[in-house]
Amino acid sequence: MKINRLIYCLMVIVSYVCFSAISGCSTVPIQGKAIERKKAKLYVVGIGPGAADLITLRAIDQIKRADVVICGEATGQKFSKYLRKKRLDLPEFPYWQCLEKKCWDPSDKDKEQCRELLLKRRERANLIRKYIKAGKSVALLEGGDPCLFGCLRWIKQEFGDEEFEVVPGISSFNVANALLKREVADAYVADWQTRSVLITTPARQGDRRDSIENLAKHRATMVFFMSREFEEKVLPQLKKYYPLNTPVAIVYKAGNPGEEQVIKGTLGSFPFQLQEQKWLRLIYVGEFLKDASIKN
Repeated sequence: MKINRLIYCLMVIVSYVCFSAISGCSTVPIQGKAIERKKAKLYVVGIGPGAADLITLRAIDQIKRADVVICGEATGQKFSKYLRKKRLDLPEFPYWQCLEKKCWDPSDKDKEQCRELLLKRRERANLIRKYIKAGKSVALLEGGDPCLFGCLRWIKQEFGDEEFEVVPGISSFNVANALLKREVADAYVADWQTRSVLITTPARQGDRRDSIENLAKHRATMVFFMSREFEEKVLPQLKKYYPLNTPVAIVYKAGNPGEEQVIKGTLGSFPFQLQEQKWLRLIYVGEFLKDASIKN
């Protein structure tokens, strides 16, 4: 009986050891596959507003780890030391045109153009999915911060939240603030006190909630992106709600060393800049631009 019991115990111990060894060996590939599946997704990477040194360390790390990097030719050259042979140069996709009101309910005139834009968007999304399905991680490089007037809107139209991650970037807004040397969200140094900042663009036709009339009545600081039509559409409305001596600053090409320029004036003296520079600029309107008095 004792011998049988001893043999039984030895068999149990041997079985347990074998099972543990097999389990230990099998978990490595299983975990590896899980890691690969998690890795194989789209990463929307913010690479800063211009200069190569405005990219973040996190963005560089993601670019290095990606299997495929999608970017334009100029961006690829700027960050070539991180990309090596995994770069995929694609022409710039005018995603913002897909989001215009004319493509929500296109007229006969715009139907063909909107259809082509939609096809381009889906073609690019399908290409990204093809790489992900093959187990590869894809880094889509986007200027500035993807979440601030970036590409994220068309990404959201093609991919679910679980299918992509965003690597934040430095926005031209951050660079422009530094060039102005002002605390944008604090106008206590001026006559009009407000901590509110509105970041917007000239409202499109039909955007009643974001009309200047609704936004300007609180006289908060306003920062305009993509302000090509500022003089025609925005300035007349601002003059109705802000005093003409309200400070205004225009920051050109924020993030491009050697080309950056800051011009200051007031609503009453606007416009005061070159016509050909209407696109690459940020326009600030607000009391925070007044110089603070130094008190001991």
